[in-house]
Amino acid sequence: MTVKWFNNDEFCKKETRYYVRKENLYGLIDDRGNQITKVKYEFINDFQPNNLAVAVFKGRYGLIDKKGNEVTEFKYYWIDPFDENGIAKVGMGNKYALINEKGEELTKIKYDYISKFRSNGLAKFELNGKYGFLNKSGKEVLKAKYNSIGNFQKNGLAIVKLKGKYGLIDKNGKEIVEPKYENIASFQRNGLAIVRFAGKYGLIDTKGNEVVKAKYNLICEFDRGLAKVIICGKCGYIDTNGNEIVKPGNQV
Repeated sequence: MTVKWFNNDEFCKKETRYYVRKENLYGLIDDRGNQITKVKYEFINDFQPNNLAVAVFKGRYGLIDKKGNEVTEFKYYWIDPFDENGIAKVGMGNKYALINEKGEELTKIKYDYISKFRSNGLAKFELNGKYGFLNKSGKEVLKAKYNSIGNFQKNGLAIVKLKGKYGLIDKNGKEIVEPKYENIASFQRNGLAIVRFAGKYGLIDTKGNEVVKAKYNLICEFDRGLAKVIICGKCGYIDTNGNEIVKPGNQV
C-alpha cells in the first residue's frame, strides 16, 4: 500500500531501498512510497550481499530481507555479519550459536566461544572450559575435550593440551598423537618437531612416529640437515633420521 508520510518524517536511501524514520523508529519503503515494513524497528543495518539486514525490535536483534519478511525471531542480543559460507554467529547473554541464511539455528545457543571457520571447514568452540570443533553444518566433529587447541600448522596439524600434557590432531579433529608430552614445539621445515617427555627431548614426524626417543637433555633446531644435541653434558649432532652423525663426546 502507499503510505502518506508527514513533514517530520526522515528519509534515507540505501541501495534500492528507502529507510523512513518516525519518532525514533525505522521502517522500509520503496521508491514509490509503498510500505515494505512497519515503522517499528529501533535500528536497521545495511543489507548484506545475501539481501539480509540486521534489525532491532524491542531491544532484540533479528534479520529481515528486502521484502520486509522477518527471517528470524527477534530474540538475539547481537548478530554478526554473515561469512563467505553463509553462516553468522549470534548470541544471547554470554552464549553463542550459529545460524544460516534461512535464519535456521545450526547449533544450540550454548557455546562460550566460536571462532571463524578455517580453511579446513572447521570452527573452534569453547564449552565449559574445553575446546572442540564444529563443521559448517553445526555438527561437533570434535567434542569439547581439550583444555586448549593451537592454530593449525601448514602440515594440517594442531597442538592440543589435555590435563597438562600435549598431543596432536589433524584437520579433521582426529587424534594423531595422544596428549602425553610435556611440550611439543612447532614443526620445522623438514617435518620434524621437538618433543619433551619425562624431562628429556626427542623428535616426532607428522604421523606421530618417534624418530628420536626422548633421551637428550637438549635438541636444537636443524640447520643444514643437522641438529645439535646434548646428553649428559656432552655435545653431538644428529641427522633428520635421528642418526648420531657426531657422537656426543665433547663437554659443552
